[in-house]
Amino acid sequence: MNAGRLSKSQSLDEKSDHEKLDNYENTGLVHSWSYCMSDSEKVSTELEISTAAEEFFKDSQIIASEIMEDILDKVYCIKEEKRVENENRARKKEINMKARISDKMRNFDSEMTFAEDILLFNHFQLYDSHKKVSEHVEAYQIQLLRLVQSLIILEHHVFSQQDPVVNAPQQASGVTAENLKYTPTVLIPQQQMFLSAILSALRHQNMKHLHQNWCNMITSCLPYIGQNLKQISLSIIHQICNNIEKIAETYKATDMNRELASDYAITQLEALTIICHYCLLDSQQSTHAGTSSSVTNPTQIFNNLLNVFLPPVAYDGTAANKQNSDHYQLARKTVLGHMPRIITSVAKLWQTICTTDADFNSVFGYSKVVKQQLLEFLSPISLHHSANFLAAVAVAWYERRTAIANMRKVLPEPNASQKNLVYLISAIRVIPIDNLVQTVHIVIKSPPPTEGLSADICLDVPLLELFYCYMQNATGTQLLEAWSSLQALLRESFTLAPPAQFLVIAILHELMIKCCPLNDRKDQKDLQDVTSKLIECVSQVCGSCLEQTTWLRRNLAVKEQEIEVDSSSITSKPGTATDCPTTQVYSVHAQLVLAEILAPILDICFGSQEKDKVVTILTSLMYNIVPYLRTHTQRNMASFQACSKLLASLSSYQYTRKAWRKDVFDLLLDNNLFQMEYSSLKYWKIIIDNLMTHDNTTFRDLMSRVSMTQSGSLSIFSSREQEYEQRAQLLKRLAFVIMCSETDQYAKYMPDIQEQLASSLRLSVPNVQAQVFLCFRVILLRMSPLHVTSLWPIIISEMLQVFLQIEQELSTDTEEFSWSTNSNNGLHAHGHPHWLQLQLATAKLLDLALILPATALPQFQMYRWAFVGDDSAHSINVNIPTFVPHVTRIANLMDQKFVDKQIETLPTKQNELLLTTNYITQLKDLHSFFKTLSLCSNRHRTDCNGTVSNDHSHNDRQTDKHLTAVLEKLDKVIESDFLDKIQK
Repeated sequence: MNAGRLSKSQSLDEKSDHEKLDNYENTGLVHSWSYCMSDSEKVSTELEISTAAEEFFKDSQIIASEIMEDILDKVYCIKEEKRVENENRARKKEINMKARISDKMRNFDSEMTFAEDILLFNHFQLYDSHKKVSEHVEAYQIQLLRLVQSLIILEHHVFSQQDPVVNAPQQASGVTAENLKYTPTVLIPQQQMFLSAILSALRHQNMKHLHQNWCNMITSCLPYIGQNLKQISLSIIHQICNNIEKIAETYKATDMNRELASDYAITQLEALTIICHYCLLDSQQSTHAGTSSSVTNPTQIFNNLLNVFLPPVAYDGTAANKQNSDHYQLARKTVLGHMPRIITSVAKLWQTICTTDADFNSVFGYSKVVKQQLLEFLSPISLHHSANFLAAVAVAWYERRTAIANMRKVLPEPNASQKNLVYLISAIRVIPIDNLVQTVHIVIKSPPPTEGLSADICLDVPLLELFYCYMQNATGTQLLEAWSSLQALLRESFTLAPPAQFLVIAILHELMIKCCPLNDRKDQKDLQDVTSKLIECVSQVCGSCLEQTTWLRRNLAVKEQEIEVDSSSITSKPGTATDCPTTQVYSVHAQLVLAEILAPILDICFGSQEKDKVVTILTSLMYNIVPYLRTHTQRNMASFQACSKLLASLSSYQYTRKAWRKDVFDLLLDNNLFQMEYSSLKYWKIIIDNLMTHDNTTFRDLMSRVSMTQSGSLSIFSSREQEYEQRAQLLKRLAFVIMCSETDQYAKYMPDIQEQLASSLRLSVPNVQAQVFLCFRVILLRMSPLHVTSLWPIIISEMLQVFLQIEQELSTDTEEFSWSTNSNNGLHAHGHPHWLQLQLATAKLLDLALILPATALPQFQMYRWAFVGDDSAHSINVNIPTFVPHVTRIANLMDQKFVDKQIETLPTKQNELLLTTNYITQLKDLHSFFKTLSLCSNRHRTDCNGTVSNDHSHNDRQTDKHLTAVLEKLDKVIESDFLDKIQK
């Protein structure tokens, strides 16, 4: 006090240098409140604000002064020592000086305001050495909050019957704490600095323990805020949501940086609950929602006890009429529009709580209590504003999506964050599943207005994804109780956009798995009707990339032009027509969805006596599927694979055979069948296997086609070359059919197969012979040695003939023979690609025969020496003439002829084939194979020789896991040999 007066021209920030208030400018809260009392030019304003405080300080200080004077007089009478007397006089002087503070409240000093005088008198210090708000400031702030609360209530009663003089101007975005000023003619809730001070306090991380006092002041003043209810409630809700998100990030933290806010998460949730419930619910709804929850929960009992002692929201008769006020309705509408922001922040805290232990006790609050408080906050809102609540959860679901992962998945698979949202909805017990289904239906038909939602995003897709994942956790009994609502939802899907229809059919699949068959025949019939119409809608999406080539009859083909639509610009709006150009983007997705769930849906929905209806449904579907399977272009490969997968799933059910048998058999005979990717070949193995095994006539039909080409009865107009090409294609399909079968499945047809192969070899046509060698390789893998015995003489003789032709070609001193036509058929020139194909096929057959164990090919062991020889031959006397195997002779001839380039041997791996290429352009490409085989013939044999029983049974070979793995590798190599080059 005696340190000297500060000039009034100095601001409060400049005075802080003398009072050591270095951090005073960092808080907008204290600056906002002190600034309004630091301007001496507005004395009348300060008097109005501080009237109550003046009377308190004046009366109390005068009484204290009189009491102290009486005490000192008595002390003077007892002790007359001069030293004590002087000391008491100094103390009296100090007390009188403090008592005169009340006079200064009316007679302000010309150089210091009342607020500054109080701060200086109390030795004001904003922060201590640990950057924590000092205790004096906390106590002073709490008293100010009580004073402001009383003033707001007082203003409400005084001005309730009359309008205030001036409305507060709207707060601009660029307003700072220094520009905020108190306006005398504006009510406190409408003051710009009122909301600014609240937000500054709630943002202050070093004042978390005081946030409860601020929130109590706010919640107590809610009925008296009036016209500014929307702005204040929305701003505070957003700030509390920010605080809750920070709590979620640090809930498990142990280092609190000296700021311990006990049960901070609970107090913030309580404040959010009171504000949102006040804006969204009336008193009866809130009471009903509270009684509908579990009253036996000890947490709720504890909270009820707290509500008895803590000051509740004083409605003061205004709650009865608040629904009729415009500002209340506007606040409700605004808060509902911002519900996604609330759900997003609350869901983050819920996810954090769910990942902690059940009995985890954090500084911010006990996990069970926090979880219960979350449910008490959400339950009434979900009950009375279910559409807005569910739409908000759908927005939060959409924000938590994993875009890259969802692109690779046909049906939605939630990530960890999305699973917590499903768990959150399941934990809210006040919403029965029937009401939930009805709410989903309502939101899809008329989505509620949602703040911040992009215009190109429709809520139906994320909402249906959420409900689909919710259904996976529901029981069949729960779903049966909501059957009528589910039926209405399924019927609504006929008018939805394609992505939503895919989710609805997935919901239908989940419903059938858990509930079918339905007990009521009428309900089962209604389900079948909905299923048929929904499959028809999705089928139209499948065929959206098709066009009709003729107008006389229905003949569909894939559109030649490429559809280029930006997926980000596609709007998923209800009611979108399925023939819209953007629908073509979803064609492949529709085919994949049907491939996943169509077959089980039809099998479950239609009983054994109603399978004819399935054929009718599939017949119309095949019109939109087969054209994709006939088109073997690179651009159509995605649809080709999806439709192949769909057909593979449908063909697994024998009663569907009538719908697809003819189309699949025609596709099998198509010359372009094998123009596909390797990933699609596994589906065609299933399709062809089902085609041949479901009856006994299809394989005979294929064999008759092969024999028909031999008899020359294809067509009177076809040339001999066309007949040879057709026979080669049929032999390739015969090999593929055997490849798709089980072991010895066609053993009883081996005499017919052998006859057709022998007659084909007699033609001496290279491309036909190449396909015969492919059949030989497949037969070695799919037939037991007993059934191949009669075939070995043919195999060995044909292999020797090809090797001798190779030796003759290499022994010629001239250049390679040209492609000049022969007098017979024009295909015998050794440089022709068909000859190269035959030479490659023969080398691959030898490679396979060498890698298989001797017990699997016992007959080949008698002829093995003719091809690769034996190591024992090197130990024989060199003076005795020895037989040189064909492989060694060919390798030596190639070394002599192809000397222009150093040949490297192929890498030899145990149990793996040496030759895996699908085509060669010249005979020189086989040099490395023959060179490697001549150097390590014995090494290139499987190590499974001793693992097979002596009876050479194929069943015994299957029991050996190691040999099975080797055979699987061999299957992959041979399967790749069936594939042809895809057209561009």
